[in-house]
Amino acid sequence: MSSTPTCREPSRSTRCCARQPSRRGAGFPLSSPPTPTSRRSSPAVRQSGSPAVRQAAMTPRCSSPTTGGHPDMHGYGSTTAVLDRDEVAAILADGLERVPLEGKKVLVLLPDSTRHAPIPLMFELLCEHLRGRVADLGYLVALGTHPAMDEGAIAALVGLTAEQRARLHPGVRIENHAWDDPGALAPLGTIPAADVADVTEGWLTTDVGVALNRRILDADHIVICGPVFPHEVAGFSGGAKYLFPGIAGPEIIDATHWLGALVTS
Repeated sequence: MSSTPTCREPSRSTRCCARQPSRRGAGFPLSSPPTPTSRRSSPAVRQSGSPAVRQAAMTPRCSSPTTGGHPDMHGYGSTTAVLDRDEVAAILADGLERVPLEGKKVLVLLPDSTRHAPIPLMFELLCEHLRGRVADLGYLVALGTHPAMDEGAIAALVGLTAEQRARLHPGVRIENHAWDDPGALAPLGTIPAADVADVTEGWLTTDVGVALNRRILDADHIVICGPVFPHEVAGFSGGAKYLFPGIAGPEIIDATHWLGALVTS
């Protein structure tokens, strides 16, 4: 999967979260000043959900086929060229054929319309390569706390009219993530306060509950389909950000947005 070199991340005002808390109103105790601590590679999480929720996200990435790169990377590398449809289709087919998806339930995470990516092309190709191969194919728009998209907007996101979507893809579900609907979320566990303080270098010092959209409970495999851009807090967008905050619950969303606001202020 690839985006063209001319794509840019939307402005900060466009990306603003609808429920960004006031600096001291979200219930996250702050150390002042923070005291840096030794960073562990990953915090402990007290698991409380099904093991099925611990899915590995598969994100095909681009590399030059002549470099003998990582076996999980598929594509062609260039700083100037733009991939045509056939090249994109070949890269996608190569990546998907290496994953045992026969008879599986596959959930694809998509960005909303505030992100720039060739989503209509990717939707078309994913449906073409996966329908008939997998037992179930569904899509979830990783909204974070962005406003929900109506049926017309969802159809436009994948390059179709509502009528075309119903006619061409009658069995393919495309749904919005609902961060504020407890019934749509699956609790996974809690990051203890000590680990939160460790990984945030003392900025946040409270337990953080972790929940994701419960549609992942029904999925055997998750595909993240979206662009990757430099990101002022996370380093790069895409990847894990489609899980947190993309399809996450309010506690972990608030914690990550709080941290982002603090380290960039």
